[in-house]
Amino acid sequence: MSLFSLLTTLVAPHDCVICGRTTTAPEGQLCEWCLYSLPSYAGFGAKMPEIADRFLRRTEFYSANALLRYERGNVVSELIKDFKYNGMQGVGRRLGERLGAEFASHTLSLQADVIVPMPIHILKRMRRGYNQTEILATAVSEKLAIPVERQLRATRPHSTQTRKSLLQRRQGITADYFRVKNPEALRGKHILLLDDVITTGSTMVAAASAISRDAPSATISLLALAATAD
Repeated sequence: MSLFSLLTTLVAPHDCVICGRTTTAPEGQLCEWCLYSLPSYAGFGAKMPEIADRFLRRTEFYSANALLRYERGNVVSELIKDFKYNGMQGVGRRLGERLGAEFASHTLSLQADVIVPMPIHILKRMRRGYNQTEILATAVSEKLAIPVERQLRATRPHSTQTRKSLLQRRQGITADYFRVKNPEALRGKHILLLDDVITTGSTMVAAASAISRDAPSATISLLALAATAD
């Protein structure tokens, strides 16, 4: 640990939100042990049929991956809830760091050009103060050394999918909920479309379909921090 990090930890220490122990400055609100002990999918970074099957015949994509197992009430769902709704952006950055590091080490054959985070509607952003997926994207970008392009715009608000019934989620939203701001910026690019949680995949299908509509020469890979088991 550098002298600066040591002094920062002594002056303004953090406690891990899971185990409660005092963390180092780089660990922030989530210690290294707890970060890498979260329930994860074994096949992350390879072909993940449990994730890819949600998108087959619904939209064109190159690959689909999700790192963590999201179950109602489990530690992953609680961390994401704190990150999204309780202002704990430091937790989100740590989760994004792990996502980026593991994706970089497992997907050497995937040559993505840009990361496009899933947008939220401007009204939701004003209430929350930030877009959680952009925070993830920044951390992933640092690990993959590829830029973030905030090219998707949500044209109308939609409610959180994880709080809906399975039928409501499958009906989902459609591509007209999204627009690409500058299609030229994505022309011919391999896009890593990033979201926080995949349930049925309806929201990502709508966003990917919008990209394919507005920038048809782009290739799309789907990446999420977490996914439900269904």
